[in-house]
Amino acid sequence: MSEFMLIQPHPPGRPWPVSASTADPEILALRLAACLRDLDRIEALLAAAYLETAIRHLRGQFGLGEDCSETE
Repeated sequence: MSEFMLIQPHPPGRPWPVSASTADPEILALRLAACLRDLDRIEALLAAAYLETAIRHLRGQFGLGEDCSETE
């Protein structure tokens, strides 16, 4: 992700505005998992694969363990 995207204000109606709770890795991992399900629903398989990898790395980096709701 480019630095440009990180500094832009979020658009109106964004489902998860930046707040103190978004700094919690567990909450962020859960929100990303919800996005993963949406990507699967629309069959965006390549994007879903990248997001799934990112979620696994996030959970590993912060010692969150595996998401028990995952299905193979």
